[in-house]
Amino acid sequence: MSTNAQAVLEQIRALPPEERQIVFDELAQLQARQRAWEEQMAKLREIQARHAGRGLLNRLLEERAKERARVAATAKRLDALLVHKDPEFSTVSGVIKQRMLPPKTAQSASGAS
Repeated sequence: MSTNAQAVLEQIRALPPEERQIVFDELAQLQARQRAWEEQMAKLREIQARHAGRGLLNRLLEERAKERARVAATAKRLDALLVHKDPEFSTVSGVIKQRMLPPKTAQSASGAS
């Protein structure tokens, strides 16, 4: 215990019992408020972390959509046939020529025939 804390404790001990009890009650209330504040701060940090994660996810999804748009625009500009496995390109099926390959199966993903 620090010397300041010891000095405060000695002052509290020197108080009459009724006043000492009032100080102890006030200290208990302060501790309870401190715990409640710390719990609220922990919840706030958790919420902030969740929202930060969502922000990152949204940015990644936006980048993925932009990349698809660039691929589709290039296929359109070159009048090329877009061969892919991405079902999201179905939204531009009337705009660009495309051929969707069948999705990977567990067997083809493992390299087995």
